[in-house]
Amino acid sequence: MANPNGKKGIGDREMSVLLILAAIAILALAWFMGLQKFNEKRAVVVAENEQLQKEVNELDAKRAKEASTKEDTEEKRHKVEELLGQYPYEIRTQTVIDRYDQLEKKVKGLTVETEAFTMNQIFFMGGVALESLVAQNTETPDANADANANADAGTGAEGETNEGSTSAVDYIGYRSDSVVTFNTNYDSLKTIINFINQYPYRMNVREIDISSETGSKPLKCSMTVSMYSVGGREETEDIAYRNPTWDVPTSKKDIFNK
Repeated sequence: MANPNGKKGIGDREMSVLLILAAIAILALAWFMGLQKFNEKRAVVVAENEQLQKEVNELDAKRAKEASTKEDTEEKRHKVEELLGQYPYEIRTQTVIDRYDQLEKKVKGLTVETEAFTMNQIFFMGGVALESLVAQNTETPDANADANANADAGTGAEGETNEGSTSAVDYIGYRSDSVVTFNTNYDSLKTIINFINQYPYRMNVREIDISSETGSKPLKCSMTVSMYSVGGREETEDIAYRNPTWDVPTSKKDIFNK
């Protein structure tokens, strides 16, 4: 449309149209930019909601299994206690001597000639079995305390840490070896093996050497017996170490009662 003044240019009507179009463009741009930000925030919220919903589902599943989980945990706890009940809290040299004394009383004609001891070697600590035994130079309860302190510090085989251990209690497994020599016959030897196999606490024969001289009935035996204990537990009255007692008969005439 021609300018009323006869000059070339944009008339009022064209200017109004351009202003309207510019306003529409600005509104459209603002709307699209706002929509993009909204969509980005929406995506974040949706992702968070999905993660939260996943956690809610997991919690619901755990809650649904709460009773069975508690029952299963209690059952496993009893099994652990039953297993630990097969191992004494501590073994000392006098404990081993007492067991061989029990054996001599049980097996008629058995005479133990020699005994040698290697006590309380650590073979299990920090939830792992050690590749080699760790010798202990003491037989006092402090041995358990020292090993327990090492386990609490997270040290395992070859100085490695056990930060990933989820065990509530760091048990320490000990093995005490004794080499015993004695003379006996075949039937008595079977009784000895049965005594070891059926003993209330864990024992096993690691090595045995049997020989017999020509024309001699007694068997000459050398046997390595391993006894096991588990430390690191709370030392309750039920598992606390007790010194063995021996009933030694005496008389005024002969203190050795011969």
